[in-house]
Amino acid sequence: MPNIRAAALALSLASASLLALPATGRAEPSVAPTGVYSDFLRARFAAAQADLAVAAGEYLRALEQAPGQTDLLRLAFRASALSSQPAAAGLARLLPGDRDAQLYLAALAARSGDWDGVAARARALPRDDLSEVLRPILLAWSEQARGHPDEALAMLSPGQDGPVRAIFVLHAGLIADLAGREAEAAQDFQKAELSFEVPSVRLAETLASFDARHGRAADAGRVLARAADGTPAIELALPALLAQASRPVVSNATEGLAEAFLAAAASFRFSDQGDTALLLLRLALDLRPDLAPARLLAADVLEARHRSADASRLLDGIAAGDALAPLARLHRAALMQAAGDTGKALAELDALARECPNDTLPLEQKAGLLQSAGHLAEAAATLDQAIARLPAQPPASAWALFFARAVARDEDHDWAGSEADLLHARELSPDQPGPLNYLGYSWAEKGVRLAEARQMIEKAAQLQPNDGAIVDSLGWVMLRQGDAQGAVRQLERATELRPDDATINSHLGDAYAAAGRRLEAEYQWRRALLLHPEDAEAAKLRMKLDETPRQSAQTGN
Repeated sequence: MPNIRAAALALSLASASLLALPATGRAEPSVAPTGVYSDFLRARFAAAQADLAVAAGEYLRALEQAPGQTDLLRLAFRASALSSQPAAAGLARLLPGDRDAQLYLAALAARSGDWDGVAARARALPRDDLSEVLRPILLAWSEQARGHPDEALAMLSPGQDGPVRAIFVLHAGLIADLAGREAEAAQDFQKAELSFEVPSVRLAETLASFDARHGRAADAGRVLARAADGTPAIELALPALLAQASRPVVSNATEGLAEAFLAAAASFRFSDQGDTALLLLRLALDLRPDLAPARLLAADVLEARHRSADASRLLDGIAAGDALAPLARLHRAALMQAAGDTGKALAELDALARECPNDTLPLEQKAGLLQSAGHLAEAAATLDQAIARLPAQPPASAWALFFARAVARDEDHDWAGSEADLLHARELSPDQPGPLNYLGYSWAEKGVRLAEARQMIEKAAQLQPNDGAIVDSLGWVMLRQGDAQGAVRQLERATELRPDDATINSHLGDAYAAAGRRLEAEYQWRRALLLHPEDAEAAKLRMKLDETPRQSAQTGN
């Protein structure tokens, strides 16, 4: 399946420096085992079940009995804010030293046009790393909203020399652009492009919009094409991104704040602070409901927490005409598949494939769905359609399509077709460990072209030295070549990397047997049987174990 999660993350404006911000832990409240404890436990259970509205209600009931519990108050606020409960605002006002509460109130003030209130909440933020980033940005946008661009830009100036300078120069560019200061904005955007260690599509949209609105359409196209290169999900959206390039990314201060919250949320995406990411994305969407990157990123976070229904509802909020709507549809199809609704997922992907006749990604995802459902011939046929959409001279990135079809054909017992696709994938991109390993291992299994197979697997192992499957392949081809001792060394390492893989444990048993270490071989085969191998592999293992006593008797061991 295409990497929709990576595409969603690429839409954010987080820099590598922001990603390094530390998490801020929350202590659980100390609650006496009385009625309040029962409410607290029900709230925790509801929160664990992702029913935040119920959790918020239970926390509020607990608070009525223990109003002085600050930690309980924080939990009630967070659950209320994440589930969009009206009580969240009142609870936030009771937490003057809480970062998330102050950010919530700042967003609330921005929605009502109270920019003095935004500034006050920004100044009330505590001294932590995330607050040190967001405080000057909130203050800058509050100054811009009140017609003070000089003061706004001055707020951002100190941060432009710090470790997260990228986000400060970016917002300086957005404010200068909004104030009509073209030369200043151009300079800031150029700095931002150079400062972001991991350039994102959202950044590319911002730069392209600026270029397109100032008569540089070709430059805008190059910026977007460069951002989409190598990311198939973004390439799917590229035509719409190009068509909408002249639209401003930010039209007012409220939208500027939404961008700041989106960038901050991305910094917590892969940490244990998923609730913080969701809260920041909730604030971004409260300020700007049409902010598609925030919806995509929030859906990604929710899916990772097994909240697929909530993720799907968020994706439904992305308008059909939005440039990123195709990404939402791909993600929605993946959610449908995960929920077991294969028919709807296939229908969504078929419709998207018809609407995007020059793109291969919907067909590639459809093929993956069919293959996982065991419809191997249909998967291969779908990949035929995808490959037919490629130009006469396919780009190097097309190796993935040929590799996918090779796997489908091999599983459908069409080795000749699979081998041809693997060779084509290798020709398009010679340094891809996947095809190198698959083809090399397949040749080793068939006992053909062993020297070439070993060379390919060794190359794959150099590219991914800690991949247990590749190390297993290397040991297996060495065993096929008669190097039992070398095979043992590699296969022992493979089992360390993937100790619960039945096939690798079986291979190690074979290597032990070839090296004359029968007791260890028998142990390894028995271990492999305990790891639930496929039926055919299990039958082979039992046969080896049945033969071992006879061999021992014949040799007198």
